[in-house]
Amino acid sequence: MGALTAIGARLSAALMICILTSAAIAAPGAEVYGGKPDISGPELSPDGTMVAALVPRGDDVAVRISKLGTTKACDYVPQGSKARNVFWANNNQAVLEVSFFYAPGKTRQALRFTTEVYRYLSINTSCDVSAELLRDHPQYGIVAGFNFLGRAGGGNELIFSALTISQTGDTLDIYKVDATTGKSTILEKGKSTTTAWYVDGSGTPRLRGDRTSRDSTFTVSARLTGSNDWTEVYTSTSTTPDAQRMGFMGLASKADIAYVSTRNGGDREAIYEYDLRAKALGRQVFAHARYDAGGIVLDDYSRTPIGVSYTDDHLRVQYFDRTYAQRQADVAATFPGEVVRIEGASADGTRYLTYVEGVENPGGVYHLVDQKLNDMSLIGARYPSIRA
Repeated sequence: MGALTAIGARLSAALMICILTSAAIAAPGAEVYGGKPDISGPELSPDGTMVAALVPRGDDVAVRISKLGTTKACDYVPQGSKARNVFWANNNQAVLEVSFFYAPGKTRQALRFTTEVYRYLSINTSCDVSAELLRDHPQYGIVAGFNFLGRAGGGNELIFSALTISQTGDTLDIYKVDATTGKSTILEKGKSTTTAWYVDGSGTPRLRGDRTSRDSTFTVSARLTGSNDWTEVYTSTSTTPDAQRMGFMGLASKADIAYVSTRNGGDREAIYEYDLRAKALGRQVFAHARYDAGGIVLDDYSRTPIGVSYTDDHLRVQYFDRTYAQRQADVAATFPGEVVRIEGASADGTRYLTYVEGVENPGGVYHLVDQKLNDMSLIGARYPSIRA
């Protein structure tokens, strides 16, 4: 997840600004932990009936799609590349992010320019590859310039930014990609200076970052509600004090509001709302006296920021979205003193995945929470060989 900033993503984690009530959720005892294969990065399908996750296969990594409540599961191992991440496009298609190393030749000089290239495969629920996404892009398999931005059309279309290289100048453009066929159409052309994009929940481009290398000027432009034009909403230069710089981290669900990170004259980065029309900071949603955050956490499907991650002795998340914060508090009541993160939820919010790690769960475990049944079930362990 990238930030629209001239100096990189700088965030701060924050203390919760509201008090949450907690309801303990029934969970299996510690003696059952480690009884299932180790998994990582599990993702719940929009309808909450399937889980896609990465699982080890000797020296390789496979993606496993499991039907919850049954023993039905399938695995897919990518050939010639390494599985890095998996997420759902819709209830019928998962998307596997893979990477491989590319060099422009086999000479010693060419090997110096070896690049890790990422690409995306569309996989159905039987673990058959439906398509290689953006296969029709001229730089497919050569440059590391593809970045997933969001969904459109109920997840039947995926939005990516992709670097296009040409003799007239390189541009970072936005493409709409069919999740089943992998075919793409250009949605928005970037400028020669464009370095980053953000789209809203419908897949419409709303924020664009541009950098002028000549004078280190960084500009953020917004497409405001009701307009098709781009309006400059923020500029920084090489002379802008670090304490006043802003990193644009994502779009709020409210119209024409973004989330930004800035010190705002202080010692630590804080997270604020930013009014794109007024070009001004709004309310502070996060601040932490001791830690800088590692990044913004997004909702799986809307891609709306919901919290901030930071690291002390563990990777932690503080949620400013009240629904996610309540889920975290509920699970934390079941596992006192453990680190709890919400790994994703079904589209209707009745099911969600949670990760628990700490003294009682040193290797980390994943659970499925069913709010309708007020029940929790073990999905798998991150490192099952580690025991409490």
